[in-house]
Amino acid sequence: MNATRIKKNLASLAIMLAAIAINLSFSSSLRADNTAATTAVTPADAGTPTDAQTSAATDKKDPFDWLNSRLPVHFTLDFNSYYDDNIFISPNKTSDYVFRISPGVNYTFGEEGESDNYLALKYIPTLIEYYTNSQQDAVDQNADMFYEHNFQKLKLSLEQSYVHLNDTSVQAGTIVVSNAYSTTASASYNYSDKLSIMANVNQTLSYYENPGYTNDYERSGGIYFLYQITPKISLGVGPNIGTDELPGQPSQTWEQGLVHATYNATEKLTIKASAGGEVREFDANVSNQVTGIFDIGGYWTPFEGTQLNLTGYRRNNPSYAIGGTNYTATGISAGIKQNFLQNFYAGINGGYENDAYTAASVGATGARNDNYYYIHPYLEWAPEKFLTVTAYYQYSANDSTLSSISFNDNQVGSTISFKY
Repeated sequence: MNATRIKKNLASLAIMLAAIAINLSFSSSLRADNTAATTAVTPADAGTPTDAQTSAATDKKDPFDWLNSRLPVHFTLDFNSYYDDNIFISPNKTSDYVFRISPGVNYTFGEEGESDNYLALKYIPTLIEYYTNSQQDAVDQNADMFYEHNFQKLKLSLEQSYVHLNDTSVQAGTIVVSNAYSTTASASYNYSDKLSIMANVNQTLSYYENPGYTNDYERSGGIYFLYQITPKISLGVGPNIGTDELPGQPSQTWEQGLVHATYNATEKLTIKASAGGEVREFDANVSNQVTGIFDIGGYWTPFEGTQLNLTGYRRNNPSYAIGGTNYTATGISAGIKQNFLQNFYAGINGGYENDAYTAASVGATGARNDNYYYIHPYLEWAPEKFLTVTAYYQYSANDSTLSSISFNDNQVGSTISFKY
């Protein structure tokens, strides 16, 4: 099948999915009209369903319930189409229309955190097609296996994932093709009602297909103790240690000392954080690096239908794009999502990251500093629990001391998602 025919088929598929979404919406509206014939709802009542509305919502059947009740398998299908005025995130812009089709399958056994045994399997490939720059057409892969076993006080888990990705990278300033294999084994032991012990071992093997990029084989492990000092606050301490093996580059060893904290104010507000310092040694004639690091995440639902989230971080990593250098990434991201008119949602996400590069081998300068930021407003419509339609705009930019890495980019697109 030639490239022109593929483009036509993708355009036809987009029209077909849009028609399906409109048809399902029309069917949903007919059902809503039938309900409204017996129960009048004023705008003031919209936020508090009546008994008749609640009963109608409970009786409404998902057309795929017959499948889900027989098999612990769920299928997803996302169709994302967008216009991008800078597909290579380069100072010299190249624009194109991009189509992404992502069929997925999920298998689950048991209930996470509740059943003695819980197993989840996921596989999502993504077909990527460019309308003009067909040489960039590709297929992404995303596979994940997670197993958890719960004893009376002890919880053990094992996760294995594989990701093949064709995506733009601010670090490289172009599209990067990568493969990542990640393995994580974790244990959580409730020693008492107030004291818990957490431990984990991780391995991430990152391979890059672009010429000149450095692979990274990272292995790490950590343990920490978490003590509940009040009903809402828990504090703990513990170390992490790890290594980064970089073929063709000096290896690195690092140690971290961290303080952990959780704050569960209510069911609507949760904050988790860790902070401390890292000492990184290099297998080369380079001075050790001492870096302050932290991770913080918060989730807040101040009102019914309103969701807010906030994350912040500071991390030190080897650079795969610039040999013999590391970069310290310090960033923050936030988002808000608001429900209105029952089936509609409006939201906006945004973030900022500073990347400061330093030498990690003899002869490397590390003289580079990036300031990357983005903003992503969107409108979401969910007429059925198995269907979501999203329209969005995203602006992103990087202000770098290296002029060939600086860019700005605009995307406008839509996503139709099916889940059953």
